[in-house]
Amino acid sequence: MEKNERSLLQAIGPAGVAAEWDAVSERCGLTAAEFKKTVRASVEHKFVVLHGVQARPDLELTSEGKRALTRSQGIEQAGGAGGISSLLVFVALQFELEALKKRWGLTQEYPQRTWSGTCEGFPVQVLPAHYAGRVEAAVETLEYLNASGTERPDLVVVLGICGGFEESGVSRGDVINAQVVADLGSRKMRSGPDGDHPEFRIRPFATDNRLTRIFQSGSFDRNAWMGQAADEFDYPEGRRPTLRYGGGATLVSVDEVVSDDKWRAKLRKAWPKALGVEMEAGGVMAACARKQLPVAVLRGVSDLANPLKADDEWRQRSMRSAVLALEWALKVVRKTEAA
Repeated sequence: MEKNERSLLQAIGPAGVAAEWDAVSERCGLTAAEFKKTVRASVEHKFVVLHGVQARPDLELTSEGKRALTRSQGIEQAGGAGGISSLLVFVALQFELEALKKRWGLTQEYPQRTWSGTCEGFPVQVLPAHYAGRVEAAVETLEYLNASGTERPDLVVVLGICGGFEESGVSRGDVINAQVVADLGSRKMRSGPDGDHPEFRIRPFATDNRLTRIFQSGSFDRNAWMGQAADEFDYPEGRRPTLRYGGGATLVSVDEVVSDDKWRAKLRKAWPKALGVEMEAGGVMAACARKQLPVAVLRGVSDLANPLKADDEWRQRSMRSAVLALEWALKVVRKTEAA
């Protein structure tokens, strides 16, 4: 492998799965011409893939790229099967925090921002924003990570509820483990003969793949998880949650509550692989990208992003099912490490 390609892989690696073009170029120490040549060669070798517009795409390591990095540099990539010893869990809403307090034995002492506890034997810090929204999430996350004495977590998990897209085969009570968060917070309004139309400026974030790999493995008993969730959280008769992951599973991150059929259709047109919509992961991932921290996203579907949105029973049920999925994933990690 050429020296420039090794530099490219190594520069992407510490930032997690994806990094912005400009940031990677600076870390490689290459000129613009050298960098573009290196990217083209790496794409041909299937070391990286490009996302976004060609002017400033995001770069993502492929599986072959991760193997090449490990072979050439002896570096263990973030997103391996294990490597989890501490978690920072972000929740946006008070009821989401309440769902975790008793279950994980959370406590808090002034002036801590986070609530401390354990989940399946792993130390957990839960960071609540108390308000919905990408900006609130980004500010709260970055302030916490910048605070003196804050320990660096092995994994940040965005946990909570979301709206699902029925057109994508999603139902209330399902749990989505997003592989991509499509941040649609930046938009440009274009005027036309039939009115103004938003033009989305998509910023895709690739999430950490450790939870996805666990869910895909034979060590995770999906049927048993579904059965426990259905029984413990009182799913209607004949209904069981589905755990959705893989295949580029995407959640769209926006600034507004989506409960309109036309707006939902525009979001699905902007990113056809989207399974649902939420309001915080884009902000958390932007903040964590500054700190080169890996982020996983696990959301329970509480509604179908339509006018029939409000249903507190499904909010509670879907949140708890997402929490149960995380707990079962950590059980797999614990058993693997103990073996």
